[in-house]
Amino acid sequence: MFRSNTEPLNPQQRTKARKRFEWLASFLVVSYSFVHHILQIMIKTEDANLSTMGVRVLSGGKFELRYNPAFIHSLTDEEAVFVFFHEVMHLALHHCTKRRFSDSRLGNMATDLAVNSLIPVKPGSCEPPRDAEGNIVGMFVEELKKNPMFSDIQEKQSAEWYYDYLKNKGEEALQTMSGGEELDDNELGNSQSESEDQSEGCMDDHKGWEENQLADTQVKARIDHIIRNEMWGNVSASFKEAVMAAQIKKINWRNMIRRTFGNILWKDRENTRKRPNRRTGYVHPGSKHIHVDRGLVAGDTSLSISSELLSMFISVINGMTDFFPIDLVQFDTKITDGPRPWDSTKRKFEFSGRGGTNFEEVIKLAEKRQYKVLAILSDGEAPEPHKPKNIDVLWVLPQGKNPPVSWGKVIHLDPHG
Repeated sequence: MFRSNTEPLNPQQRTKARKRFEWLASFLVVSYSFVHHILQIMIKTEDANLSTMGVRVLSGGKFELRYNPAFIHSLTDEEAVFVFFHEVMHLALHHCTKRRFSDSRLGNMATDLAVNSLIPVKPGSCEPPRDAEGNIVGMFVEELKKNPMFSDIQEKQSAEWYYDYLKNKGEEALQTMSGGEELDDNELGNSQSESEDQSEGCMDDHKGWEENQLADTQVKARIDHIIRNEMWGNVSASFKEAVMAAQIKKINWRNMIRRTFGNILWKDRENTRKRPNRRTGYVHPGSKHIHVDRGLVAGDTSLSISSELLSMFISVINGMTDFFPIDLVQFDTKITDGPRPWDSTKRKFEFSGRGGTNFEEVIKLAEKRQYKVLAILSDGEAPEPHKPKNIDVLWVLPQGKNPPVSWGKVIHLDPHG
């Protein structure tokens, strides 16, 4: 727990805490100009019902920074600077405005690890908060590394990286994240409902985050302004690179797959009264695409493909059939099933194969049946196949994997995108 008072502050203490909050936020422009300028786009609100501090997204793309005056009262100036930095980085890395993780507990920990690993700690200027016993409060990579179970954790990674890392460690490992002592859900920051306090044992509150394109754009605009006018303040080059990298919009791989297939399979249009004309409405008939070809989707079911990746493949296939017809073939070192038309209404799907991987049979099948487009869903770990003639090949691979060839288009699946 923080060194906050259990008793509410009296009016004089509240006034003092408010003035100190305002002074600290303004003073940051001296050495931490980046933090100061991001804070300017937030509405600051006192909230005695909040344990610590937290940012939430409001309507109209605005942000509110809520804080408990008793929390501010309990911090040293150096700790308060760190907490301000922490809240600002949640915005700068777009944690508050994009899709939440399915496991909120792991998501809370992952976003805090990503943020805290980037904040420049400087004794006497910017220091992590500590509890009454002098222990650092919050999620820190260097603290986790002290436990042998987390010796392989890496610094300065994305929240998505930390989320996958913690998820792969398993529940038993997560219960030892405090020097071998078991942590309950509150201490891990787990909260499945908005009524629960996520800040217990953590540095801040994560309620009120939501996917919001307008708010996301506001953050990018402010950071662009900081970049153009060199308003970074006392931060390293690697910090700047991390923040700027977070502003690059990720490619929507679902739309990219859709466009790649659609541009090849949609050959013509026909008039229809069921759709309004884009210019004149229902006065004149609209038009729709005519599907003249089927695409072939080849799903790698070899032993190296995990169940989680197979589930993502199913999601990809279902997304395709919403827009154009496809045939599905399963393969490992040979064709194990199909090709057959994909039925997106099918509730249960059996995978066959689970041996090694070889793309040759799939390429030959696509050539023999004269498909115009072939999507290969795989991890890419197989010998190089020959390049097919008159067939557009789309490699759909997990993040960090590449095909064994230099031809064809490549799309990487983002499990969080």
